[in-house]
This record gives sequence, structure tokens and C-alpha cells, in this order.
Amino acid sequence: MVQKNTISNNVIGGIAAAVAAVFTLKTVVDYIQSMEYLPEYYTVGGLLWNLLTLAALAFLAVMLLMRKRSALIAVGFGVMAVGELRALLTPHLSFANRLAELLMTLALVGITLMAAALLSNALPALRDTARKAWFVPAVCVVAAAALMFLSYVWELIFGWFEFGLFLRLLFTLIISYGLVAAILLFSAVGVFAGLFVKGYPLLNLWDNWQSATFNYGEYFTAQHFIPVFFITVACGILSGFHSTQTAIISRTVKSEKQGRMTFYNMMILEGFIAMIWAAAAMGVYNLGLQEVNASLATGTIGVICKDILGPVGGIIALLGVIVLPITSGDTALRSLRLSISDSLHIDQSSKPKRLGLSAIIFALVAVILVFAKSSPSGFNTLWRYFAWSNQTLSLFAFLGISVWMFENSKAKWVWIPLIPAAWYTFVTVTYIANAQIGFHIPWTPAYIIGVCAAVAYVGIVVWYGKKRAARLQKL
Repeated sequence: MVQKNTISNNVIGGIAAAVAAVFTLKTVVDYIQSMEYLPEYYTVGGLLWNLLTLAALAFLAVMLLMRKRSALIAVGFGVMAVGELRALLTPHLSFANRLAELLMTLALVGITLMAAALLSNALPALRDTARKAWFVPAVCVVAAAALMFLSYVWELIFGWFEFGLFLRLLFTLIISYGLVAAILLFSAVGVFAGLFVKGYPLLNLWDNWQSATFNYGEYFTAQHFIPVFFITVACGILSGFHSTQTAIISRTVKSEKQGRMTFYNMMILEGFIAMIWAAAAMGVYNLGLQEVNASLATGTIGVICKDILGPVGGIIALLGVIVLPITSGDTALRSLRLSISDSLHIDQSSKPKRLGLSAIIFALVAVILVFAKSSPSGFNTLWRYFAWSNQTLSLFAFLGISVWMFENSKAKWVWIPLIPAAWYTFVTVTYIANAQIGFHIPWTPAYIIGVCAAVAYVGIVVWYGKKRAARLQKL
């Protein structure tokens, strides 16, 4: 069996080397033809390296297909590794290409060391490691190929440089994930302090809601403050999204007492952060530093950061804002995978099984992101659905809390979750009944439908909670 696997690996490697040699030969021909027109880019040194790579690939193809065991195989891979290193150091290389070249360089260096250890006496200490870690170079090659494929697809849809920017941001956030909390704290506290230091003019609830540059009262009257405001703020007031994290939190907390800090206190903190940014936005609007325009929301964040914290502090604060949706996406997809696997009893005991389910989820998210990017109104539509569904999810969380209180002899306190639950039933139902993404019902009947839905929600929760409590008492 070992011999068959060795033969199979040699054949696969030999065919891969032969195919690479053919492509390299074409590169050499193109190189020679281009030297006449662009000699400053296509030099004799570059041609010699391509010829040397071609010779190494041809040699490896012959040796592997003939199943020859020779230390010269390590030399062939070593030449290719040096060639990849040279390509890696080429100036004006895009970030995606440079990352792919780095992965290929690491793969070829690893293969060179393994070949030297297994086919010669040069590195006897590495033989056991080479046998155990044979898959590492293969993973690097697959990752490099996947990266180049994704960059090609991204280039067709979005543009090459956006893909490089996306990769830079992704790697920066992965490396600095442990600093996320510090960045968020700095951005929130810095902007909060800046409101007083810079003396931003803010309006109070008892004022007439009119500044020198904008009439907030007319705006909210025309745009229906209720329910639009409570949908727009989304996570800043109430977040059903946080309840979806129970799939993760239930695996990490040691007791229910820790839920107070994890859920309740963190929700208060997020509301505090939302109010800080809302106040800062009002300040820059009242000062006339930014036009009051929903389409300029991203620009407003930049104006706030730069004006309050300066260029350097503004960049850090802006990172804090960027980190929020990215970390939310991270935990959302992770909790979704766990929820699906728990509900459908999908085995997640091994990494391949976890990666398989994750790949399906990532594919669905990719489709949504492509829609949001390609459609002119894609992001606005996506955000409205998110904001509405976020509040709607909270209704199910309140339902679970209320029923649990009935079951555990805490019915006298059930009004605490039922009051916000009834209010947000009214808000979400009224909004979706009227919204363009919903049923297009005029405002007056939409409000009536919302009130009826809130009354029905409370009645159903109380009925179901008492029913569950009575059933438990009989057991």
C-alpha cells in the first residue's frame, strides 16, 4: 500500500511539473518576444531565471514520472524556490499576488527541505518531521491557487485593487484581534471626551429641535419618528442579534450569573457607544461641518474622527468603527454554524466537517455581498432588512425570557420583558407593514396593525407561559 501511494504521488507530482514546464516555456517565448519592445522590464537576467526554472521543472517531471530517487530532486525544487523568492521581491506587485508568491515560496522551501531529508543524508534530523508534516507544502500550494482564483473572480466583479485592500484589512484585523477591545474603548471614550473639549452644540429633548443648520423636528415629523427611529438605530437601543450569540456563550460561561455581564451590561455599553456617535453626528451637523444627508453617513464618521481626535487618533477611532461590523460578522457566522449544527444534529467533531458547513454558509453570504455591491440600492436594502430583522429577533428572545419566568415561579416580574417586547412588536410590525421593503401599507392602517400585533403578542406569551407553567406543576 505504501508503494502504491508513493507511485501515485510521483505520477501526480510529475504531471504537475510537466504542465508547469509547458506554461513556463510559453512564458520564456513571450519573454523573448517582449524584450525587443520593453527592454527595461524584460531583462536578460529575467530570461535566464525563466530558462533555469524551465530546466528545473523539466528535470523534476522526468525524475518523478520515472520514479527516480535522487538528491538532485531537492536541488530542482530549490531552484524553483529561489525563483519564487525572486518573484516575491519584485516591485510593483499587487498585494494578492505577493501573498500568493509568499505561499508558493514557503511551499517550495518546505518541499526542498523534505526532499533533502528523505532522499539524502544531508538532513537526517528532519526525516521524522518530513514524514509527519508532508501536507504543509500541499496546503500552501492549494491556498495560493485559491487566492489567485478568488482574486481573478474579484477582479471580474469588483476590481483588483479592492481585493488587495480587502485582504490588507482582513489580515490587519486578524493580527490585531486582541486589540479590538482597546480600539473600541479608545474610539468611544475619545469621541465622548471630545464632545465636551470641542464644545459641540447639542440639542436637548426639551428644546425646539431646530439648530442654525437643520430642523430636526420637521425631519422626524415627515419621516415618522416612530417607528423609523427605533429601526434605524438598530443595535444601539435593543439588539435581537445579541440573543443569537447564545450558541457561543452557552459553551463559554460557567454559570447563568455571568450572563448579566455578557449580555445585559454589554447591551448597555453598546447603547452608550451608539449615543456617543449620535451626539457627535448632531454636533458636526449643527456646526455645518457635514451636510445632513443619509448617503454621507460614512463621510460623517470620518469628519467626526478627524475633527475631534486629529489625524492619528481619527484613524484609530475609525478602525474602531470598522471593527464593529467585521467582528459582528465573525460571531454571527460562527453562531449560525453552531445553531444549524445543533438544530439539524450535524456532526462538528472534526475540522473538515466544520469547514464543510462553514463553506456553505460563506457561499450564501458571498451571494448577498455580491448583490449588495453590484446593485445600486443593494446596501441600503440590505441594511433596512438587517435593522428590521435585528429588532424582530428580539421578540423571540423576549418570548423565551417571559416563558422561562412563568416556568420558574417569577410570573409577577414578567412585565419587565413584556413591556419592551410589546413596544418592539408595535415598532417592527408597523415598519414592515409600511416600508418599501415590506407591504407598502399606508401609515394609518400600518399603525393600527402594529397595535393589534402588540396586543396579540402579549396575549399569546401570557397564555403560553401559563400553559407551560401548569404543565410543569403536574409533573
